[in-house]
Amino acid sequence: MFSKLSAMLQHAAEVTSQMLSPQASPAEEFQLCWRVITDTLSSENESVNSMHCIKSHLDQMIDLLCKEDEQRDQRGMGPCMEFMLRHRILDMLFTSGKSDYPCGMRREVLVILTVLLGRMQQPLIPHVSIHQPIQRLIAVCGENPTSPEAVEEVQFLRTLCLQVQRDSFMADFFIEDRPSTGKKHFLVLEALLRLVNCQDSVVAMKAYECLLLISGMPHSGVVESLVGSSLPTLLASHLQFHFQLIPPSCPSSQILACSAGWGVDYAARGSAFGSTLTWHMDAYLSWLDYCEQFVSCASENLKTSVCDAITEVLLRGSLLSRLTQASEEDLQVSLSVVTRSLQVLISERILRTFVCFLLCSDGQAALQHRLIGLCNHLSDDVCQSALQLFDVLLPLPSVVNSLLFCYWHGEVPANQFLTDEELFKERERLEDAVDRYSTVVPGKLCSCAEVTGESGIELYLLEAHRQVAYYRSISVKWEGESGEEGDASALVWGESPFLSGMTSKLEAILDQPYEINLLVTAILSKVACLSHPMVDQWMDYRQTSSVSLLSVLQKVSRDLQAHSEHSPGLLLNLLEARRRLLGLDTSDLLSMPHNNLLEGAVVLEEFVKEVASIIFAKKSSELLSINYQ
Repeated sequence: MFSKLSAMLQHAAEVTSQMLSPQASPAEEFQLCWRVITDTLSSENESVNSMHCIKSHLDQMIDLLCKEDEQRDQRGMGPCMEFMLRHRILDMLFTSGKSDYPCGMRREVLVILTVLLGRMQQPLIPHVSIHQPIQRLIAVCGENPTSPEAVEEVQFLRTLCLQVQRDSFMADFFIEDRPSTGKKHFLVLEALLRLVNCQDSVVAMKAYECLLLISGMPHSGVVESLVGSSLPTLLASHLQFHFQLIPPSCPSSQILACSAGWGVDYAARGSAFGSTLTWHMDAYLSWLDYCEQFVSCASENLKTSVCDAITEVLLRGSLLSRLTQASEEDLQVSLSVVTRSLQVLISERILRTFVCFLLCSDGQAALQHRLIGLCNHLSDDVCQSALQLFDVLLPLPSVVNSLLFCYWHGEVPANQFLTDEELFKERERLEDAVDRYSTVVPGKLCSCAEVTGESGIELYLLEAHRQVAYYRSISVKWEGESGEEGDASALVWGESPFLSGMTSKLEAILDQPYEINLLVTAILSKVACLSHPMVDQWMDYRQTSSVSLLSVLQKVSRDLQAHSEHSPGLLLNLLEARRRLLGLDTSDLLSMPHNNLLEGAVVLEEFVKEVASIIFAKKSSELLSINYQ
């Protein structure tokens, strides 16, 4: 054994001296380095020195190849590259790397290939003696979840992903047609799907990042492989896993405050952060962010596949049962999770997936009615969570059609030019409407001017113009059914369960907690900003129907006046309640009688001013657009 070692060292010394000779060309140095490596591999010596010898000579070969690549003629390749291809050097390296002989050879082969593919300017993959050993190396990547070479494996695969992302035709060399399945298989994808199960969380995260690189490739074989793979279901399963583990004791306020981007799931493993109450919520949002990034660059078929998996695995597989069961804690947490999901999502495709499931899915009409019914739940916490969901839902595409406009049975009239006389009458009607709404609450029960010194209507007018413009810009174009023009005094829309539910909540404004009243009025103010004849009829002050907005507000005002007649000190208590809500009073409001009544009266006073401002902003804008279009 010692004689073999001494002979090997002597030969290495001779080769080194030849390389240092000024007469040796780069090609000769390259060949001599390879001779040293082959001699060392054939010596059956597994010492550290032998591996060090192989590594140093491989590094030298790579340097020679890269220098040759920088100086080569664009029409051909240099002698070093020709020697490597002719002698199928990568095949021999793969054989040694697969057996990991000597120890550490597998890691070295992965590093060498990663550097070679990353640094060389000329395309190497099309050469048979390059892509065949790479194919075999890909096939063994990720085989062992605890592999010590997992970091090098994922770096190697990342380099390949960048190569095929830059030149999509390179993917052809790594796609197999397997008769047993009748499908195309992208070898790089399969290796990455093995590596995502690696016990090293950093490696698993980098593998998912590599999947992002190939998600947007236009190559038909890659797209087919991605769509037919387990990846869409795997992503949806991550969402489902963390959603199911969010503790029922997690407060809604904490859930709605969570904000996490991709990678938090892996970064928190084994850390103190991973033991917090909202960790699974953060991890859920992290995977939702990943899905959004994935879908944003994916092909249309792949987008559909991922969104279908989210619907089946997360929404129907877990969320549906949570929303239809009686547990108040589960209801509250589930509603809050969905609300936060809709708040953070940017991808229109995934947003539409959530919206269609909640409101528009075939066979899921019962779920929409269930959600509307939760707004009147006996538990104030569940009720508040349901209202928060609709508050977030309302501005999203297609939602107003599902909740409101699909119940309209009249025509959508086209804008017509108005004469001066007609314009004058419309302005008079506008002034009358604003006056009717702004005086719903009698002056003797108004507390704003007494506390702040002003009515506050100017701020509402500024905000109303902004809100009306915003909702006009995002309104979904809607075409009504053709039919005879309806009488202005008659309702031509069916009863919308959503609008009916919100009207019922508005009627109970004097008996509900302050937080619920704020949400109800916020939702109804959004509805009031919508430009549609159904909304216009609902807000028309000439309507005598009990479901019109003005009729409901007048009924609540009459109830408040009835309370004032039986409570002579109600106005003083109202002033005290407003000061407390504004943070201007130090007395204990809870010691006062009729706490909900006082806070409800304050909200009512502010809401009628808001509605009056919206009517003025919306109608004045419409009149201007009619005569100046």
